[in-house]
Amino acid sequence: MPIPTMDIHGFLPPGFHDCTLREAHTAFCYTPHRRQLFLNLLRYFRLWTINHLHPLVYIDGGFSSRKAAPPKDIDVIVDIERFDLRNAQVARICTKLLDHDSIERAFGLEVFPFHRVLVNNDFTMYFQYLKPEQRSALGLDSAYRKGMLRVQI
Repeated sequence: MPIPTMDIHGFLPPGFHDCTLREAHTAFCYTPHRRQLFLNLLRYFRLWTINHLHPLVYIDGGFSSRKAAPPKDIDVIVDIERFDLRNAQVARICTKLLDHDSIERAFGLEVFPFHRVLVNNDFTMYFQYLKPEQRSALGLDSAYRKGMLRVQI
């Protein structure tokens, strides 16, 4: 299913929009800066796949919008629910690849885990909200929600 058209505010419609990495690239890599961010994202995803882990990921932030300012990073939520975290090797890999600060330094990505039981915050819900200053600037009320891309890597 193709990525839906942005709304008049430059955001995806509410919900999770399944797509391929190729579709995400086509839709959002329209400047050299965005292409570089996306290359960093692919390098990060490669760390998961070389470890034989293929999580479902949610892509958000300024990257998956059409806001005027260039995105400073890409927000990535990694769903680790289906991994056997009792397996020491899997747990070690997840811990390393979800280390927020080291991933931000290495790839310019903001990474967050998703696990309904182990993580105390559902980032997939959190990131559908706009910051109050964004809502105010656009004249939107607190009920406004934006969508996110969802990709299986």
